[in-house]
Amino acid sequence: MKSNKTDFLSLESLAKLSNYNLIARIAVDSFLSGLHKSVNHGFGSEFFQFRNYTPGDELKYIDWKVFAKTDKYYSKVFYEETNFNCNIILDSSASLAYQGTKTNYSKFKYSAMIAASLAYIANMQGDNTSLLSYNDQNQVFIPPGNRGSHINRLLTSISSIKPTGKACHEKYLHYLVNSIRRKGVIIIISDFIDKSTNFPELFKKLGFPAHDCIAIQVLDNDELELPFKSTKRFIDSETNQQILTAPKSIREDYKKSISTYIENFKNSCLDIGIDYLLCKTDQDLTQVLSKYLNCKASNRK
Repeated sequence: MKSNKTDFLSLESLAKLSNYNLIARIAVDSFLSGLHKSVNHGFGSEFFQFRNYTPGDELKYIDWKVFAKTDKYYSKVFYEETNFNCNIILDSSASLAYQGTKTNYSKFKYSAMIAASLAYIANMQGDNTSLLSYNDQNQVFIPPGNRGSHINRLLTSISSIKPTGKACHEKYLHYLVNSIRRKGVIIIISDFIDKSTNFPELFKKLGFPAHDCIAIQVLDNDELELPFKSTKRFIDSETNQQILTAPKSIREDYKKSISTYIENFKNSCLDIGIDYLLCKTDQDLTQVLSKYLNCKASNRK
């Protein structure tokens, strides 16, 4: 039987790993390997050194070798153009501890794997990367940096984070804003399920639209489909509020409500200039990286 990186990247394989440095390396290497094999990748073998050509760019910066291979124009991006701050925000409240009936991951582990992989990519590009993870009991903040020891420290710190307590979004997002010294990328990873917080309004209030900002919403299929058959007691992991219900009798109304909430949240983010990605915990991690980088590339057009 043949083995390859994609096999090692399977959901079952990554679920057994606790070293986020290793997880990030495997995920990113597999993603890049897939790019190089795809006839439609459009980015060439030096993906991280190119961006889409836009009218007004000097012709001398077009890479004609890439054009010959892809029939598309890409401009060379110099180090000083791409070196900026990538601020990764990771919600570690108790609601992220949920693990569905048909997945190998809790929402938090999946979120942490996304955070680790994006930090690893940013470091590969020479960007300064920071991490803020928070709940009302613990806070982890790693200031921006891009040395080898820095990324190792950042990824190691992710391994020590446990989802617990309440989120306190406004308090810690305000903390991050006060620590930002220049414009860059802000990546917010959360389930964004908090009826007490109007996230788009909070992002707008804190000035996130002035940055290249993206909200990554991580949800489990249980939260989207409500697949349970028998009567269930649902307990809010952050408030301990309980409700006893028969999922079958409310499933259709529930699915409409959660779908409406997600769509409204997405549109509200887009309306204020914040990009949005929905990620499900049973989704291949390379698909998430592809969606993120395609979104980032679109913003540079």
